[in-house]
Amino acid sequence: MTNAKIRVESIYDLALAKLLQDKLKKVVLVSPTKDQQEFLSIEDTNEPHDIHIGDLEYRNGIQIKGVSATVDKIEKLFRESLPDSIIFKHPIQQDAVYNATVIKYLYRKRMAILDLDGNQQAIMFNVETNVGNKHTVQIKELTTEKDKLPICSDIITLSGDYVILEVDADFVRVSRKIKADDRTKLHDFGKKVVPDGFGIIIRTSANSVKLDEVENEINKLVEMWEGIEASIGHDDDSTELFGGQKVSEIILGNASKVFLDKLRSEVADTIKNYHYFKAYSMATGLTIDFAQQFIEKVGKEELGLSLENMILSRDYPIGNHVKVQFNYLNGTTDESIIGNISKTGDIIVTKRVLSRSHQHSTPDLILEEGDLMEVHFSYGSWTIHYKFFSGLSGDLIGEKVKIITPLDFIYRGRIRGFDMGMTLQKLSDGTVTSDIDNSVSDMVKRGMISKSLDAKLGEVSRVAMEMLKAGNDSIVIRLDQ
Repeated sequence: MTNAKIRVESIYDLALAKLLQDKLKKVVLVSPTKDQQEFLSIEDTNEPHDIHIGDLEYRNGIQIKGVSATVDKIEKLFRESLPDSIIFKHPIQQDAVYNATVIKYLYRKRMAILDLDGNQQAIMFNVETNVGNKHTVQIKELTTEKDKLPICSDIITLSGDYVILEVDADFVRVSRKIKADDRTKLHDFGKKVVPDGFGIIIRTSANSVKLDEVENEINKLVEMWEGIEASIGHDDDSTELFGGQKVSEIILGNASKVFLDKLRSEVADTIKNYHYFKAYSMATGLTIDFAQQFIEKVGKEELGLSLENMILSRDYPIGNHVKVQFNYLNGTTDESIIGNISKTGDIIVTKRVLSRSHQHSTPDLILEEGDLMEVHFSYGSWTIHYKFFSGLSGDLIGEKVKIITPLDFIYRGRIRGFDMGMTLQKLSDGTVTSDIDNSVSDMVKRGMISKSLDAKLGEVSRVAMEMLKAGNDSIVIRLDQ
């Protein structure tokens, strides 16, 4: 079995690279960052990769893309190592090619819904077609959100180690990472060997091999397309013509960032809460990189505390408006206002006067316009505690505790957690009930979370229930990471 070649380019790159290097056999880290080269003694190489690990759009986790068997191994390692990680696996593969059928077409929007294989659907934009028409399409963009379809296109590209071949095109492009003289040489070479009816993009890795190898790969990719093309139309049903790359998304909570901090600190001086700062915003990420230069003079703890105080004083002062963003198990996201900050410190409290019947109302807990909602939370807490008071009498109407993955603070006075489908409720008469979605247990079976995370959620739920029954003023639970 050959070594899997993995490229890690992420705000978590050094820690993730070390984890892969320590725990997985038969892997090679390629195109390493300067930190990976310096601190992990990885040789600089532009070899093509089998697996790519990069950041999700909002820096709340990572995406793994590549050869299915290797992605599975990395998923298993990260699930077991990263304490509060949640893994979403895409049901279809990136870059897969399908013989698809149009099942719905919106003429005014020039948008089509296509049946890919009888089980999966995709959406294609800027197309003129009719219901029932067949199209050869390739998956270009995936999503884990329940109500959003993957995006496909009739522009087909096939990727090799050294080139990317585009069907029905006419161009030659060379990676901008290749320097001027070499770029000119490769561009001239590309114009000589590009096949009729195709465009090619020459990748950075082509600069380190003989031109014969690049030309051979172009010919193989053309043969690959001819094989795909030959199978089009042989089956009236929608069907997959060519497999792509497996894609998984891993959401990283506070506890995972703490673990990665510790891992990074084993090989490099690391400011306290390093990955929290890197994920908080682009600007804060640049600030932490600059601050790293002063570790020896100022100290890791002091720098971390200074940056934390900067964020708290700027984005979470008394009176600041706060929104909470909940991510859900079905891939959707919801954001709502929880009020203005009335208390800061180890536990932050927000207050909001409800303007209409609120989403927290249940058959047993009815909230009216003018009632007051108080929310208690803290960075890294596994809970968010809601308290509701009558707008007329000021009496406590009821309480709710949501069990979440450890709470993150995100840019400009927002907080984020993964709603784990576990809610505790207490009414004014002292009755305490729990509403627990059994799909959390199913997440373990599906490989989305580890057994240890499932056990920790159970422990948080138990402790929160005891605190709710005991009448604790603030139910904010932070277990040892």
